[in-house]
Amino acid sequence: MKGTRLADKIWYFEDVISNSKDTFDKLILSEDTDGWREVPNAPFMKTLIDTTRHFLQETDNSTFRCLDVWYREETDLNYQDYKITKTTAYYTRGAGGGYGPHSDFASSANGTYEEVQATILGYFSDPEDFEGGEIYFDDYDIEIKPKAGSMIVFGHQVQHGVRPVLSGTRNISSQFLVTNKAFWNIAGVDESTLSKQDRIVWRKTAPQWEPKAWLASQADKPNAVGKP
Repeated sequence: MKGTRLADKIWYFEDVISNSKDTFDKLILSEDTDGWREVPNAPFMKTLIDTTRHFLQETDNSTFRCLDVWYREETDLNYQDYKITKTTAYYTRGAGGGYGPHSDFASSANGTYEEVQATILGYFSDPEDFEGGEIYFDDYDIEIKPKAGSMIVFGHQVQHGVRPVLSGTRNISSQFLVTNKAFWNIAGVDESTLSKQDRIVWRKTAPQWEPKAWLASQADKPNAVGKP
């Protein structure tokens, strides 16, 4: 895996997801998913919801490997204040419109961009598989067409957009690193009522990056990212 800081709060990670196209097929065919559905006002695009736990299992903890770099470089962040959302969304699309510059926000009642610390995008199509579809960051004069198997992580309030796809098929995944409050609001759970056993169940249901657990998982990997 190669991580490159493109700009403040924007990271591009190459070679994160092995055999990305086959992996995408495994992900979308899982029993954990809820089936494809059309995206409102975008008939050229479909989305499918999976568990983040399943995504991590099939991609060798790809998100955690990126977050390991993110937390080490963004030293002002305390990992205990944030969580990855329980679900991961996949998008497949053909030719059609893009998205203008915008900031992401938590999908909860009264959600605001302050609740999203980072957006995490995975790419499962090679650049030659489709024409157009570049992600761009106007405030930083950056436009990039990530290769299959890569991930992009960008932070709080970062404006971004996507160019229209002119032909071919573009497949991606989308996850969010949100505040603890937003995580529980999206899950529809009152955290204050959770017992110790409930919290253990949630740790398994929605696994999170933690330094000790991460380093332990890498102990038998000689060149693992994050190993001291």
